[in-house]
Amino acid sequence: MPKTLLATLVAVTLLITACGSGEPAQAATMNQLHQQVLDAGGICDDYEDRGEAPGIPGSELRACNDKFVLAWFASNELAEYWSDGLRSFGQETLVGDNWAILAKMETLKTLQDSLGGTIKDGKG
Repeated sequence: MPKTLLATLVAVTLLITACGSGEPAQAATMNQLHQQVLDAGGICDDYEDRGEAPGIPGSELRACNDKFVLAWFASNELAEYWSDGLRSFGQETLVGDNWAILAKMETLKTLQDSLGGTIKDGKG
C-alpha cells in the first residue's frame, strides 16, 4: 500500500473517531437519560422540566442547574433536527440515538466519554 494512501486512511480514521465516541447510550425515557447523565458525572440534582421542544411534539426538555439542557425525542431524526436548529445559532450539542444535550464544549466532552454520541459544534 503506498505511503500516501496509508497516511490518508490513518488521518480519516482519526478524524472520524474524534467526532464520535462509539455507540451512544440508549435512553427509552427522559428519566433514563437523566440517570445516565448523573452516572456519567453530570450534575443535575436541581432541574426544571421545560416541556416539549418547540415544534417537536412528544419531545421532553429538562434544564439542569442552569448549566445544560437534556432533550429526549421519539427518534434520532428528531434529535438531529433539534441539534441542527441550535447549531445554526452557534450552540454546541452532544447527540445520541434519540437524545441530545445542549451545553458548553467542556461539559459535552466529559459526558461523551461515558454516553458516547457525536458532538456537533456551533459552527454549522
